[in-house]
Amino acid sequence: MTEAAGVDLHALLEQVPAIVYVGRTDGTIAYANAAWERFSGLSAETMPENGWTEVLHPGDAARIGAAWLEAMASAVPFREEFRIRDRAGEFRWVISHAIPTFDAAGGVEAWYGTVIPVDERRTAEAALTSLADAIPQLVWTNDADGNALHVNRRWIEYTGLSFDESLGRGWTRVLHPDDVAGMEREWRDALVTGTFRSERAYRLRRHDGVYRWFVVRAVAVRDENGAILRWYGTNTDVDDQYRAAQRRAMLDRLGVAFTESLDYERTARTVVSAMCEDFADFAFVDVLEDGRLERIAVESGRLGAEGAPFRTFAPPPEAERHPINLVLRSGRTQIVPRCDDGWLRATTWS
Repeated sequence: MTEAAGVDLHALLEQVPAIVYVGRTDGTIAYANAAWERFSGLSAETMPENGWTEVLHPGDAARIGAAWLEAMASAVPFREEFRIRDRAGEFRWVISHAIPTFDAAGGVEAWYGTVIPVDERRTAEAALTSLADAIPQLVWTNDADGNALHVNRRWIEYTGLSFDESLGRGWTRVLHPDDVAGMEREWRDALVTGTFRSERAYRLRRHDGVYRWFVVRAVAVRDENGAILRWYGTNTDVDDQYRAAQRRAMLDRLGVAFTESLDYERTARTVVSAMCEDFADFAFVDVLEDGRLERIAVESGRLGAEGAPFRTFAPPPEAERHPINLVLRSGRTQIVPRCDDGWLRATTWS
């Protein structure tokens, strides 16, 4: 080590509490400060000969070796978390960060790095994970760009996605197609402003294919310079409250319509309009007159032009299993929970 500005760098590094090391271009260690011996119980003189091999956890050896070789081959900074054995014989989590220095010709001259224990942070993260798994909300952690880094057990149970499937942009796979654009817009605004402001509910698909309404909340965690490090958020199921509010709003609107007009066709148009505005994709009102169905009101809602074929649609009497004919015969409400291909084949007539 040399002196710079009257400071003995070697003496300074020997007092630094973090492990500091210098690596050669072939990957071997040329120097380690006294913190190495304080941590591992091994003499710093053994580092150039054996490197990390004596103390590196067997479960991390292949991964760290490959990452170190890749960093050297690409001349890019090395940053990894792994376990090494301390002087008491216990394996502890550390983070190592090393950067290359270059000579005048642009070749790598040496690697300068540090090793810092992160057990306390790991312990805190494990405690937070346990807490997140214990609460009923869907809990997640995103990176600064909005990509998922972690989801809790409740998220996995609700969505049916595996942990790995949920990472990155995996959350878009369970977001209702009609809500994707709005959520993407919310995140773009959040990344610019640093604040996630969402006043609306979004639909998330449950593992059985049912969509339920959720309210999303997220807060940013920043470093000492104000840069966003992580986003921590929750999705809270408000489906029951949301649908109850929809029903109340629709009933209020229909109550007004029924009291304002005695024209049943006008009232019917108000009914289908309110239904499509609040929750339905398609709605209609048929009236039975002289044994014949007449469609007096219809609203396509979000189907738009796709709903046109249904505007004058009525099943013939021979379509006995069609719910309209079932209602006419029984006088009872019919609910079709899922209009899938099987149901269509069973109710279609030629």
